[in-house]
Amino acid sequence: MNSIAINFVDCAIIVLYLIFIIWWGLRNGKSSDAGSYFLAGRTMPWWIVGLSLFAASISSTTLIGQSGDAYHTGVAVFNYNLTGVVVMVFFATFLLPLYIRSGIFTIPEFLERRFDKRSRYYFSGICIVGNIFLDAAGALYAAALIIKLLFPEADLQLIIIIFAVLAASYTIPGGLSSAINAELIQAVILIVGSVILTGACFANGGFDYLASLFESGDMSVRLIRPLTDTATPWLGLIVGMPVLGIYFWANNQTLVQRVLSARSVDEGRKGVMFAGALTLATLFIIVSKTFTTLETLTNAREARTWLLEELTANGAIAEGDEAQKAEAIKKHFVAVSTNLEKVEEFGIDPNNAFGFWNWVGGRYSVDSAVGTSLAVIFGPARFEGFLHGFHEIDEYFANTPFEKNVVVLLGMLNVWYRNFFKVASHAVLPYDQYLHRFPAYLQQLTMESNGKSVRWDGTPVTSETGEIFWGEPGTNGQHAFYQLIHQGTQLIPADFIAFVNTPNPTKDGDQDVHELFLGNYFAQTKALAFGKTADEVRAEGTPEEIVPARVFSGNRPTTSIFGVALTPFALGELIALYEHITFVEGTVWGLDSYDQWGVELGKQLAKQITPAISQDDDALAAQDASTQSLIKFYRANREF
Repeated sequence: MNSIAINFVDCAIIVLYLIFIIWWGLRNGKSSDAGSYFLAGRTMPWWIVGLSLFAASISSTTLIGQSGDAYHTGVAVFNYNLTGVVVMVFFATFLLPLYIRSGIFTIPEFLERRFDKRSRYYFSGICIVGNIFLDAAGALYAAALIIKLLFPEADLQLIIIIFAVLAASYTIPGGLSSAINAELIQAVILIVGSVILTGACFANGGFDYLASLFESGDMSVRLIRPLTDTATPWLGLIVGMPVLGIYFWANNQTLVQRVLSARSVDEGRKGVMFAGALTLATLFIIVSKTFTTLETLTNAREARTWLLEELTANGAIAEGDEAQKAEAIKKHFVAVSTNLEKVEEFGIDPNNAFGFWNWVGGRYSVDSAVGTSLAVIFGPARFEGFLHGFHEIDEYFANTPFEKNVVVLLGMLNVWYRNFFKVASHAVLPYDQYLHRFPAYLQQLTMESNGKSVRWDGTPVTSETGEIFWGEPGTNGQHAFYQLIHQGTQLIPADFIAFVNTPNPTKDGDQDVHELFLGNYFAQTKALAFGKTADEVRAEGTPEEIVPARVFSGNRPTTSIFGVALTPFALGELIALYEHITFVEGTVWGLDSYDQWGVELGKQLAKQITPAISQDDDALAAQDASTQSLIKFYRANREF
């Protein structure tokens, strides 16, 4: 075991801290009766309950064990904390009122009242094994390991005994109030120390290390793991962790006892939610160019209402205090918008708004300030790589002669097939599951940009414009609509997208699974290009009557986009590629690819029709017969 250099001052700080904790615990202990000894007189306010829960749950076992586990298996260990927050909400809402109002001292006591003595004895045994022989022993051992690092010559068993005696010296005489007051100090130290350690780690290459893991698609930075993962498979996340969380937060005597010390149900609930808040913080990023989009603003108002209600219920802000409400909104909401006036009307500080040019359309905005949420989630390094991918394609498109410009040529090919072959649709077929929503994005990019019958100067178009973009991940499509592409009567140009490397390499025996996947990628484009003649079909011994059904005409247009790896950089390149293809098509057709008046009529009519749905009979009467019949059906069958 490696040692760490320590001097007299360090030793003195440790000793003084231990003496202070013992003194503080004894000073604040209560032992006049059973209620004061076991439940601190049921007088604890919510913030003390919350800090105590936090300190008791983040023991040395958690601090060291989860950190070590995260180092070996990745960030998925944080799922325990995420699940815990959900469980705490459930506990505070449903179980806590039952526990406090029943006046019990322990969970086994509650079970006896609810069922019988056998359930009390059974759960008591579980608590003794779990809390004493596992939790307490693990915490003592983990703490002793730290001291062993500082003093390698010290006996590990002796250290454990000393820690046990020190803890007992104030908890046994003073009861729960001693433990809680000692935990208040520990909670502050844990929070401050964790912030300092995190800052130190990031300052010494930790951030770059994390960024490199994200860049490579390393499994260690994924919260959701495949079923085959030995540490935290997704099935364990949705089944095992909630069960474990319900025991740990809602039935674990060590933690529940601290909640039972609350002076009321409301104080206990606030304490539980406060403990959860120390684990997670909430920031709402409202993205709306005009800050008037109906759907976006509806969601934003719902989020604002929820936040203010929860903060009021938990005592964080006073009922009816508009100044506190306004301050809470400013702290928890930021905006991405061009309309700072509307942002301020909503309650968001304009200084907390990220602006962008008003000529940037929504479908072209992901690489602007609109992508702030991506930068927050994936980190600035990955978002910078994403932007760099855009920049590379932008520079290539601007500086490469048209006759050699692949982007221009791809756009011209689309025009060629649309206008001279009268093709109506264009398939995008990514052989990478991470791109399963990419065709859906292209639907908006291409069809909202070029789905127009009027040119930029107001004159009608003189040729077909726009393409119907659609698609699915490769092997899904092979078993669905590829039949139409191969042998249908319609000509459908198709873009095939794949990457040499995968972030999830695996083998089926000796067979590389990714290579099996790529085999399909190569095979489909070959089949579409060269097809299969009747003679080739006959040579396989196919009966003559079904030969025509097995002939593939070939000569079906495809484009293969084959990259090294799907990185943020590569994704930026892909999006920029199709943006410029769309621009080339629009330029040839004489369109303004950056307006979208075709979506406005529906929005306008929605504002007129919405009051008619359930409120305004006059508005209903103003609608056409078809719309009236639909609304009447709704009114007759609504159940909520």
